[in-house]
Amino acid sequence: MCSDNGRGDENMVRLLARAIAFILMIAMVADWAGRLLVGAVWAQPPAELAAGYSIPVTVTSKLPAENVPLDPLVDFDKAISAINAAGVLDPNSIEVREIGTGRVVAHSLGDGFGVSNRGRVQWVASRPDQRTYEIRFRTAAVRPVLRPRQFTPLVGVGDLVSYNAGVPRPVTMRFPARLVDLTGDGRLDLVGTLPHYYAPGGELGGIVCIPQVAAEGELEFGEMARLRYRQSAGDDQSKHFMGPYLVADVIDVNRDGHPDVIYTTTSKTTRFQPDRSIHKFVHVFLNSGRRDAGGMPEFVFDRKFPLPSNPAAADSGGHWWGPVRVVDLDGDDVLDLVVGRMFSDQADLVRDPRCYFLKNTNPRGWPMQLAPEVVIDCGCRACFLDVDGDGRRDAVGLILDPNAQTPYRGNLVTWRKNLGGKTPRFGPPRRFPGSPLKHSTFLSAVDTPRRRGLLLNDKRTHSVRFLELLGPSDQGDIRFRSHVIASRSADVVAGDQASPFPCDWDGDGDWDLVVGGGNGWPTVILNEGTDRRPRFALPRQISSEGRPIRIFMSQVFPGIRGYFHDMGYPFPSYVDWDGDKLPDLMLPNITNRVFWYRNVGTRTEPKFGPRQQVLVDGYPETSQTLKATARRLGAGTGKWNKRMLDPASPFGWRARAGFGDFNGDGLVDMVHADGRTRHSGGYAEAYALFVQYRDGEGHLRLRRDRVITHPDGKPLKCPGYITSQAIAADWDRDGLLDLICHWGPANTKCQPMFVRNIGTRTKPRFDHPRPLSLWGQPLYNLMKHGPYWAVHDIDGDGRPDLLAGCAYGNYAFYRRTAMDMPSRPTFQIGTARRLSR
Repeated sequence: MCSDNGRGDENMVRLLARAIAFILMIAMVADWAGRLLVGAVWAQPPAELAAGYSIPVTVTSKLPAENVPLDPLVDFDKAISAINAAGVLDPNSIEVREIGTGRVVAHSLGDGFGVSNRGRVQWVASRPDQRTYEIRFRTAAVRPVLRPRQFTPLVGVGDLVSYNAGVPRPVTMRFPARLVDLTGDGRLDLVGTLPHYYAPGGELGGIVCIPQVAAEGELEFGEMARLRYRQSAGDDQSKHFMGPYLVADVIDVNRDGHPDVIYTTTSKTTRFQPDRSIHKFVHVFLNSGRRDAGGMPEFVFDRKFPLPSNPAAADSGGHWWGPVRVVDLDGDDVLDLVVGRMFSDQADLVRDPRCYFLKNTNPRGWPMQLAPEVVIDCGCRACFLDVDGDGRRDAVGLILDPNAQTPYRGNLVTWRKNLGGKTPRFGPPRRFPGSPLKHSTFLSAVDTPRRRGLLLNDKRTHSVRFLELLGPSDQGDIRFRSHVIASRSADVVAGDQASPFPCDWDGDGDWDLVVGGGNGWPTVILNEGTDRRPRFALPRQISSEGRPIRIFMSQVFPGIRGYFHDMGYPFPSYVDWDGDKLPDLMLPNITNRVFWYRNVGTRTEPKFGPRQQVLVDGYPETSQTLKATARRLGAGTGKWNKRMLDPASPFGWRARAGFGDFNGDGLVDMVHADGRTRHSGGYAEAYALFVQYRDGEGHLRLRRDRVITHPDGKPLKCPGYITSQAIAADWDRDGLLDLICHWGPANTKCQPMFVRNIGTRTKPRFDHPRPLSLWGQPLYNLMKHGPYWAVHDIDGDGRPDLLAGCAYGNYAFYRRTAMDMPSRPTFQIGTARRLSR
């Protein structure tokens, strides 16, 4: 009896233990679900809820060398369905392994995984005989959003260079719209628009979301995802919102609990869209409540409202086009519409403070019934936020910064008190206390129960700050806390069209990036890692005599303050121009003058002296020649011109130059756009070689040598309607300097060309251009602005690779092994199998 009772007690203990374990497991699941809802850091289901799978991948084509990029297209939904597995892909669980060695290979994911479970998985085959792999992954009950990657390898198929810093780095957003919960996890995500191509071959502009991934109280963000829409509820095809030059607001317009999308655009968009009147309306897309495979809401077009028109509205077909703000401006608890004027006054000596207020007269709020527009004086590109806590939304906008070096994009952020009224009136501009809020060209209000404040872009780097409004201090001052919107997987971004020059800036043996930028500041981005595994610091402005270097039109030419395109576009190179064994900073730029800064520091700590001009024999520079060029630009008239023939300079406008010793005398020479020629678009039509020499007194001088020609005697052509680029590099590794040039008939139809040096070390001659390709496909029509090319051995294998500088100052990498292959590798993708636990 006693023995049986003991066994019974043991059974009861086991049953009780199992019951407790089951209860604990339920509690774990409930806790995980609860944390997922309230915003835990990168919350994932416990391991017991996930199943692991493996897909075999075999490279069926020959790999010609080491370090060949591989990018099989994998449809995970199809793979899961084929074996009747439960759940959906967790894209954060994807892992690539070599068969045979079991080694985990660093990989990246193509853009497709932002909106679906089908895309290219990208990695590098380290050896040509390593051709079998497996892709491991897990499933989940609900598709998680993409988490930030701790390390993103450089694959070389046009993938973007990441900071890989191990800490959050700034993300880019040209026109931030809102912090709003789009993913449904309770966190505020960053939503906004991109006016141009973000990456080579991608979509032209668009509306994007960068989900927040950090715990409550923190502001850390993940991977950018594009928002999509359907034209009608019955439409089975999702489309990307496309620009260029969209501005948007994201707010629940029909009060159904889901944020909707409202956008406007410019007449320039009609060049790329079949809808020829797209710029004349505010477009409303309602949130359907459904989500795409990437976890983003699916939006459905609902209606459009006509925009106010004004024949004086520059560059917009007579129509205002943004910003667009959906806000209860008059305090009647229904959402109104306010539209402003985008950038038509960005170079003027004043800022246009007018916006149009379109009152919603429907007391139920939706659908909107808009009254005729009323002009309100509320500030340039204003948004609306209760700054002083009196219950009324004040106007926050831009004024001209009186201390700006140039009025072009030289703004201060100010606020105007809401004075009330059925048609709201606003007081005069007031500055915020503390440091002046400069360098912004666009701002938006954040007005949620959890966070209130302002989103500000930064024209220098295209980064975004969130100024969180903390309310008045005891002294009544307005207080903000500044947050940089950042992600651990952020791409390197350096600013508007920031032309790259990879080099060893600080003599530590790895490649860094020296870059330009449309607004005129050259910067350096130091590599704190290695050649094979780079890790980048934040961009740092380069100084001359203790002050940041900056170049822009009205700084070079007198009497053109207020010039309509007062930008800089420095195209830096880091070469030993003066023959003293230290690399100097060369800065061709938007003007038809070239400047340089002598390195007066050391190889490991460069420092730069004052700006000097590169002068060519027969082209002296005086105050009179500068004034003559300024008159051709419109000085004294205000009727601005650009890129005209100018006998005062031998150089073309807005051209990137290549530097190297082309005649074997040990001195650095220069290939530049030939200022004696002019294409119909205003840019130079041909390239010329300028060579350095020493005069009888041993002084360095520069002379125009000749126009660069092909074997048939015809000149090497510059591209039409876009920046010319000449890069000196020994592309074919035969000991002679070749040229990599940008060529094409228009700014959206250009490509990099290899111009082989078929001469000798002392007498260069150049062959007909040949297009550079990726897997046999020319790198053609990749984006509107640029790309700005750079040549360097990025992966350390002894062969020059290619970097493409994109519109935002982000950089795409093309590995030479892939460029030399006639076609993409082919793959056999097998059937998935479940992994044992």
